[in-house]
Amino acid sequence: MLTLVTLASLSGAPHGDVAAALTSFTEAVARGDATTAGKHLHPAYVEVVQLPDQELVLTAEAYLGGVDAGRIGGKPIDLTICAIDVHGRVATASTVRRTGDMVLVSAVTLVHRDDAWTITSASTWTGAAE
Repeated sequence: MLTLVTLASLSGAPHGDVAAALTSFTEAVARGDATTAGKHLHPAYVEVVQLPDQELVLTAEAYLGGVDAGRIGGKPIDLTICAIDVHGRVATASTVRRTGDMVLVSAVTLVHRDDAWTITSASTWTGAAE
């Protein structure tokens, strides 16, 4: 189950369009649907994940491979979009995802290309949910 919480100021284009892209991506990951999730990732996507004991660097291929293999996603994710900032064809978002006993706090960047918002990168901190 996906729960989306946004601030009222995030509605309307382009902020609402960025929120919709982030939501669709998160829903696809929660379902374990790498094909749909991949439609939201830029080909040069990279995510740096800070775990308690290590740092992971995931390319789009590695991330989607993890979704496809069931190592990433495949279970309910609660998404909170804390902020979205848009400057022309570039956007940044601050998100919190809660899944099982984990919380993931991310700074996400997106670009508007091919008439859609595409996720280019994320820096993520992860830890135990309280």
